Amino acid sequence: MINQCSYELSSIVATIFNKSFQTGTVPVDWLTAVFTPVPKIPHPTGLTDYRPISVTPILCRVAEKIVVRQWLKPAITADMLADQFGFRPTGSTTSALVHFMHHGPLFIN
Repeated sequence: MINQCSYELSSIVATIFNKSFQTGTVPVDWLTAVFTPVPKIPHPTGLTDYRPISVTPILCRVAEKIVVRQWLKPAITADMLADQFGFRPTGSTTSALVHFMHHGPLFIN
């Protein structure tokens, strides 16, 4: 529905986003998710054999992307992430281990 009625809904959605950003709150409906248990193995026997997949409302995800692009990314400088390895295109546990072995501990007590 959002895709097919995007032109008609755009001003309403923009108003909701702007109000949310101004007040620092989100609509209560955006705080809910639908969880679907997906089996990790072919024949699950217990709860630990399932992986929870959550689907959040699309408008919430769009608002999150706006916040990240507009405010979070510009606020983070490259030197703040120099010692971070996860969730980066060139980052991995191998990269972290090589860095640690080459440079020593990042923090000394």
